[in-house]
Amino acid sequence: MSLTPYYNQYHTQDSTNYQSYAVGYYNQSVASQLQAQQRPPVIIAVFGKTGTGKTTFVRNVTNADYEVGHGLTSQTKVVQPAEATIEGRKVTLVDTPGFDDTHLTDREVLKLIADWLKYTYDEGTRLSGLLFFHNISSDRMEGSALKNLHMFRQLCGDHNLRNVVLTTTKWSVVNEDVGLRREKELIQNFWADMISKGSRVDRVGNDAHTATNLVRTFFSNPFFVPQLQQELVDGKPLSQTAAGSEVSREIRKIRAEYKKQLADAKAEMEQARTKESFERAGTAKK
Repeated sequence: MSLTPYYNQYHTQDSTNYQSYAVGYYNQSVASQLQAQQRPPVIIAVFGKTGTGKTTFVRNVTNADYEVGHGLTSQTKVVQPAEATIEGRKVTLVDTPGFDDTHLTDREVLKLIADWLKYTYDEGTRLSGLLFFHNISSDRMEGSALKNLHMFRQLCGDHNLRNVVLTTTKWSVVNEDVGLRREKELIQNFWADMISKGSRVDRVGNDAHTATNLVRTFFSNPFFVPQLQQELVDGKPLSQTAAGSEVSREIRKIRAEYKKQLADAKAEMEQARTKESFERAGTAKK
């Protein structure tokens, strides 16, 4: 049985409607692409200590093909941008190493971030927002977490804190009541000043849905220049920027602690030698 008569019947009756539909669909598609091209890109840098889920978040949004760390050793050794398109909008997420990196010193980490910020500024690229990640399963605010937070504030600048979302992660591995208590402590104690200056608080799960929703909150953000980026553009040496000065303070603090520990160890050794000498003297008299 030939299908030609049926095809001819369909073609003669519906070809005009089909062509009109195809042209309309094509025009709509072109218009949508042009509109997407006219929209400015969304560029978000992600900060936080090692193990807070920065790389996982970036991969969940962009499907970027790089390794995610699951232990104490950091995987992000460079500043890694990854791109995605969300609702026709070009999005770039920038994964950064933490200031407690297992392979890089704090100065090296800051240099990597500074070089990227300077390069993107020279290329005409501006940031839409900053994310700071904190692992809610951590039972206390460790020294390394505080260091990352202090460094982040110096890099960002207080006048830019309205462009920051303080983000808790790893909710799936902690009891909800415990997580809520820790989140409250973060908000009331460690993040209170940043929140008062405009920073928002949010949560993100280990899934593409919540990660993408978090990215969408930056779609209407105006572009801005972080403090470190502006200082570099103004010609300041990295060591004299607010972030560079913070690194230097941390190094001086570590050196002072090391000297104290060394002095204490020497004092203990001297005390042990003195005690041993007295004991020997007493034994000899007997």
